[in-house]
Parts: sequence; structure tokens; C-alpha cells
Amino acid sequence: MESEYTKALDGPTRRRYDKKITKHIGYDPYTLKKSDFSHVLADLPGVEAIDTTNYLVLQTSYYTASQMKAYKSLEAYNYFVCGWVNDLGSKAALNGCRLVFARVNHSQRSGETPLKTWIVAKQNGEVVTAHCDCMAGLSESCSHVGAVLFAIEAGVKMRETESCTMEKCKWLMQSHVKKCPHSKQEEANLRLCAGDQGFCLINDGDDVKLDRSHAYYYQVQAQLHIVGADYCDFVVWNTNDIFVERILPDAELWDNVIPKVQEFFRHCVLPEVLGQQLTK
Repeated sequence: MESEYTKALDGPTRRRYDKKITKHIGYDPYTLKKSDFSHVLADLPGVEAIDTTNYLVLQTSYYTASQMKAYKSLEAYNYFVCGWVNDLGSKAALNGCRLVFARVNHSQRSGETPLKTWIVAKQNGEVVTAHCDCMAGLSESCSHVGAVLFAIEAGVKMRETESCTMEKCKWLMQSHVKKCPHSKQEEANLRLCAGDQGFCLINDGDDVKLDRSHAYYYQVQAQLHIVGADYCDFVVWNTNDIFVERILPDAELWDNVIPKVQEFFRHCVLPEVLGQQLTK
């Protein structure tokens, strides 16, 4: 059975794609559902750093050897650490290989449907081929393929921890976290929740407003000052009620926060980026 993706390819490209999946997989990965894949560490192929390097540098020439030495600066690696690799799972392919399939968020358009990326690797970790439905994916190597390889590497490293062997792919960074407390999602009146522990709204006399000490307020102020916006409408919504407050730039808070951010960057972020002072 062919997927809609395959049917949309032009003649030569479609024949090449069909030949690739017939030789290495035996089915079209884009016809599968999430439930068709295994999501436990034990089923991943043993991809290690050398396998990733061999594929991205020697097999496809997507990166140079010098670029791979500084892999933490690569777009592909940052896709992984930023949590853009999701729903990673594996399934048996031909010749004892494993198909690894994942969804990877777009680099510039996070609101769009994630890209679908797959890799075929031998059990020993040797990467055989790969594909992505992005514009560059037809070349069998792109930043999204690299991101999935880095994600597999991370999962394989965790196999030494026995308690994680049969766990689902929890090592993947979480890029989308539901921040609205479940207990507030179905309240008939959000204003009745104002002042509850951990909730973002507080009472201010007869009014309700965003708590100025809540993380959301700092997030809104950062967005306002970084993009130079005049205001931001902060919205809390559930199926029964809606709250809207117009937030203006808070210059006093921003002037107080910036020195702390700069100090954190100099003493924590920069030493780690340059020399792994905190993790080596």
C-alpha cells in the first residue's frame, strides 16, 4: 500500500523511493500509525556516535568531519536538545534491520504539522538509509535526520540503566508541556480560582489579574521587550469561562531582571557551551 506522500512524488523520485523501501523495509513507513511502533529502549538499533558520524559525514556528506567535532553547535543536535523530536518508535524491517520513525518540529514554523522522519539501521547501529518529508529529505540526509540519530544515540546510552530498558522513550526532551492545571480546566468561573496555590491569577481588590510574581508574567514581559511590542493580551480559557488582561511593558522589572540573566549566562551557560564545565 502506498502512502499519499509517495503518490505525490514525481516519477523518477517516486521510483527511487519505492526501490529504497522495497530493498530495506518491505513497506512504506508513511502508511503506519503510531501504535504500529515499539516505543521501548530495548528495541532500538544500537546507534552510537561513530554510526551517526559515518552516516552524516562519510555516507551522505551532509556534514564535514570538522563540523561533527563541534556537534553541539549543529542545527541537528540543537533540534534534539530543544525537544523537537517526538513520538520516536521502532519496527522490524528487512534483513534484520530496524526502522526508526519520529516526528520532528519545523525549525521556523513550530505551529505547523511536524515532519515525518525515518531511519533504517542494522542491530549493531550501522545506519543503512534514511528519509524525511521535508524539502531536503529526498537526499536521505537533513537536519531532521541528524536530530533523530542524536535521539537514538541518547536512548541507546540509557540502556545501561536497567530500570530504563523497557521504558517508553522518556529521554526525549519535552517541547510541549500542558501548563494549565487540570483542576482549573473545567471550573465554571476562573475568577473563583484566583488566589489558589500555583494558579496564575490572583485577586486585586474587586478585580482579578495575572500574578506579577508568577512565571507567566516574566514570560510575557520577556516577549514584550524582546520583540518591542506595545502590549500583550494574556488569556486564560476553559470550556466554561475566559479571562483576558492587557499587559503593558514593565520597565522596572525588566531593568531588574537583565543583570541577573547576564550573570547566569556568563557563569552558567557560557562555561558549559565552551568547555562543558558543569557536565564533564
